[in-house]
Amino acid sequence: MPTERVPMPDQFPYTQSLFMYLRNQEVLLMKEWLDDLNHAFKFSNKQLDLSSNYFGFETLQVVKDFQKFVGLKDTGIYDLATHTAMEWKQIEWKKAFQAQQQAAAKTQPAWVNQRKWW
Repeated sequence: MPTERVPMPDQFPYTQSLFMYLRNQEVLLMKEWLDDLNHAFKFSNKQLDLSSNYFGFETLQVVKDFQKFVGLKDTGIYDLATHTAMEWKQIEWKKAFQAQQQAAAKTQPAWVNQRKWW
């Protein structure tokens, strides 16, 4: 798991399925979330355009890659099952990230926190 990025906070509630040719704010939020999960789990080699709220071909491919990665049918439609899988992967990422942070804190020498700087 990478440590350069911190797992994003809870994204957004599921309200509707998102699919090809759609253009709205939820598409942009989903793309940002997918991009962060892709950075953590490396399930796709495609790059998402985060400056656009358009659900185009590249977004479709990344959604399909994520669905394959988690064992869902690769429809390319961001549905409730895909949203739930993204939430579970986010939880998994947060736990791994927290474990890394705790392990890193334990590896520091004891004198680091006891040094007096006056």
